[in-house]
This record gives sequence, structure tokens and C-alpha cells, in this order.
Amino acid sequence: MHKKQKSNVWKLLLGVMAAVMIVCTVTGCLTGREGDKEEKEEIIPETIPVIIADKVIAGTSYKVKTAVYIEVNDHNPLNAGDYVLEDGTLLFDYVILFAANIRSRDCALETDAAHGCTESGPHVHFNENIRHLLENREKYIVPLQEKGIKVLLSLLGDHDGIGFGTMNADDRAIFIADLKKDVEYYELDGVDFDDEWASKEDWGNWQDEYTVVAPDSIWTYPVSEWGWPFSGEVYRDPSKDIVAGNGILGPAPSEEQMDAMWKASGALYHPLITETRAALGPNKIVSLYEYNSGRYITPEGQSNDGLTFASLDSAVSIVQQPWYGRYLDDSANGLGRSKYSPFGMDVGGNGAYQGGTPLPPIVVNGDEQATGTIYDYSTRFKTAATSGNPYGMLFFYNLTPASSLLKHDKDEAEPSVSQSAYISMMTQIVFGQKCVLTNAAAGDYRKDWGN
Repeated sequence: MHKKQKSNVWKLLLGVMAAVMIVCTVTGCLTGREGDKEEKEEIIPETIPVIIADKVIAGTSYKVKTAVYIEVNDHNPLNAGDYVLEDGTLLFDYVILFAANIRSRDCALETDAAHGCTESGPHVHFNENIRHLLENREKYIVPLQEKGIKVLLSLLGDHDGIGFGTMNADDRAIFIADLKKDVEYYELDGVDFDDEWASKEDWGNWQDEYTVVAPDSIWTYPVSEWGWPFSGEVYRDPSKDIVAGNGILGPAPSEEQMDAMWKASGALYHPLITETRAALGPNKIVSLYEYNSGRYITPEGQSNDGLTFASLDSAVSIVQQPWYGRYLDDSANGLGRSKYSPFGMDVGGNGAYQGGTPLPPIVVNGDEQATGTIYDYSTRFKTAATSGNPYGMLFFYNLTPASSLLKHDKDEAEPSVSQSAYISMMTQIVFGQKCVLTNAAAGDYRKDWGN
């Protein structure tokens, strides 16, 4: 009798509790504790643990490394450490700080005490943004390195009349010693060479004369001391001294003259690369952006029959073909495919629909998630691997804060695709995984220094 009454009361209580749960499910019952939990989840979002592991091309056993250029005049490099694949594997293996410069120094006139000028000649120059990151490496560089990311310093010209394909042996020795000092002092993992913006461009109407030859070209030359590098129809012999009057400003060069010019500058670029490798040692990264004279560094590119060069393969760690919106099957310098990226992905928004005939877009959950060259090039990249002839590198350029929106299609009035979703267009094809952020607030570091 008593047991039966107790059972009925318990059933009644259970019924009341069930009714309350149904009401809460339909209408929502926020207790103080539940409200606290919801607020806490907004402050501390779910985090994906970061995994240091190899990225493997989907359906194969081939491994791929990735590198990303960060325009540090505008953006914070810490963002690169927050992009992962769905399983938590870090997306970026190398972060390239873009960029320091090559300048010609006259110690008698040197005014920047921070350079500590002791020897005139080519040297590494830091603008205020690069300098701030390096001098505050514990904040901006060490967190990336602690995640297993290699941090490289990119170098390019600075309108100073000197480039990587213009230095003689003495100049190279001065420059490489300066570069090695900076790499070691700031505990960087390597360097990246990009042969651009070296010319002074200080003569009149040069655009009118030379754009007709190569309208898309960025003219690395002339060099300040000797003007346009042609004397008649012959480019100066790189084995001879650079002296005033050894070159003259003349009419637009022919294709043959252009080819001779780049080959000669490539002949000077080659020992810069190999001597940099020797100075930095085997454990540092040497990256090559194959632009301008960077496409003529091989023995096949030399302009003088008497010059012989060893292969660059042992000197260069990673290499990129430099044109966004193009897919080039092989390195211009014959470097191995294991270190070569046949295309670069501009994640700043310019590369979403450049060039080429697109393949059909990939569809995810009923939505087209890739357009134009991103789908096309990613598919070619994966097909090369499934055909047994893989590439081992992928390059990304201009990573911006994660909240930046990019255009899904060139006809869109307003950008609508998040940066991680845009990168996912590629990673889903190549790695079989989406690109995500480590948490909801990740990847959105802003430039918090200078102007």
C-alpha cells in the first residue's frame, strides 16, 4: 500500500518535470546559470587544438609545405598562426615578412645610427614596420615559431639603383655579411629574394619609351652609376667593372637585347644565392621568388660561355613562380618540383577570378565555394599528384585579418566571402579538408604599431 502510494507520487513528479522541460524547449527558459553559460561561450569560444603535422594531398601520400607573404606595412603576421585545417593541422609552414630592402650605403653620409655603418656598399635596410616587428620579436615572431612556423625575411629593391643581379663579388660579400648578421641577431629562420623595384626611375619619360616593350614589366634597371645597361646593342659584360659611362640611355631594347640583359643579371644573381646559402648554413631557409632576373639564374641562363655554375637545387629551399592568375608547370630555373609552387594564391582578393578558363566550381552544401582559377589551379595541382608527378609547395600572398571579406565573383557588387572560406576553396580540393580558424575570434590581429 505505502509502496504503491510512493510510486504514484514519483510518477507525478516526473510528469511535472517533463512538462516543464517541454515548455522550456519550446519557449526557452533562461535560468541565471544558463545565461551565464551562454555569455561565457561568447567570451571564450571553442578552440581547435593546433597540430604540428604534415599536410598530405588528398588521396595520395605526397606531402606539401605552404608559405604565406605578409604585407607588414599594413598587416600583423600573427594572423598566420590561426589558420588550420579541420583536423587542427597548421596551414602555414613558412611566414615571409614582406619586406626589407637592399640599399647602397655610403658610410661617410650614413645618418641612421641603427645601421651601425662600418663598411660602405650594399646593405639590408629596414623600414619602420619591419624594424618594429624585428625589435619586438617576442610579440610578433616568437609565437609563430613556437607553433612550428618558420619566419623568413623577404628582401627586395628600394629604388636605390642596386639589385640582386647587379652586385660584383665585393658587393656581395658586404651584403651577405650584413644579411647574416640580421638573420642571426633576430633569430630568423631564413630569407626570401624578390628582384623588384631596384631602379631609381629618375630619368624623364621612361614610361613612354619602355612600356611599349613590356607593359607589365617592373624595370629593375638601370643601375645608378652607369645608366641604362646597354651600350649599342650589347649588354655590358658582367665580368667587367661597373663604371660611369659603361651604359647609355638609348632607345627601347629589342627582345634579343632584353634576353641578353636578363641573362647577364642572372649570372650575377646566381652567386648571390649560392654564397648566401654558404653563409647561412644548411639549416636556414632560402626562398626564391622567380621574378625579373630571378628567372635567369641557371647555367642555361648565363650570358657568357666562359661562366659555369653549379645547380641552384642545393642552395634554394623553396621557390614560387611569381604571376598570380597563371599556372606554370615548371620552375624557370629547373628547380625540383618538391620545392616549387606552380601557382600563387592571392588571399588579399586579387586572385579570385584572374585569368584562364575555369573548370566547374566545387559545390559544398549546395553553394558554389570556388570560382575561376582557384578551382582550376587547385584541381591541376591535385591531378599532378594523383598522376604521380606532385609538387611540394604552395604559396599564398597578402594574408589580411580574418574578418576581411573577399569577392566570390567578379560581378559581385560587394565582397561576401570570408578569408578562411576563400582559402578553403583550395584546401578542400588539395587536402580534402576545409580551412578554418582555431577559434571564433582568431586570425583577426590588427596592425597595432606605427601609422
